[in-house]
Amino acid sequence: MSIECRKRRGFTLIEVLVTIGISAILAGTLLAYNRSGESQIAVFKDQATISGLINRAKAFAQQRLNTPLACAFGIHIDGGGASTFQIFADKRINLSDPCVFQSGAFAPGLDFRYNGESEVIGSYTLDSRTHFVGVPTEGLDIVFIPPDLIATSSVTLPVTFQISDAAGAHVSSITIEQGGQMVTH
Repeated sequence: MSIECRKRRGFTLIEVLVTIGISAILAGTLLAYNRSGESQIAVFKDQATISGLINRAKAFAQQRLNTPLACAFGIHIDGGGASTFQIFADKRINLSDPCVFQSGAFAPGLDFRYNGESEVIGSYTLDSRTHFVGVPTEGLDIVFIPPDLIATSSVTLPVTFQISDAAGAHVSSITIEQGGQMVTH
């Protein structure tokens, strides 16, 4: 009696199922990692946008943006969990008034705070996957006063606020120091 050995061609059903299962687990892990990376990129992109706008407000203050009524420029972050922010010009009421009188008093209408849409130069919104953390409910104003770019804020300087993803897994901070220096981390 002879026993014929069959030549094996292909894979068994068990081998194929194990291979598919391992591939599915690896694909799921990669997809989760990719989603985490997307939210981290969104946080850092928004941090870069806000940092750029803060530097833009400083540049506007140095140039006075060719706006005769503007005496200071800043950024306003809406409070109460909003994800919007504006770059604005703090304007004096009368063009004939200097921004600062010889007595040291500021021109009428200047309060170095955001006072509504009439002062807005540009309005922006965070990515839908991110939000602000550490912003007071009434909002946050950071203003730069020329010619020395003195920084002031609606809260005591230094001021720190954060940008976070929805899960809080990725957080980026921006700090504005007393001299107007910006520190990101």
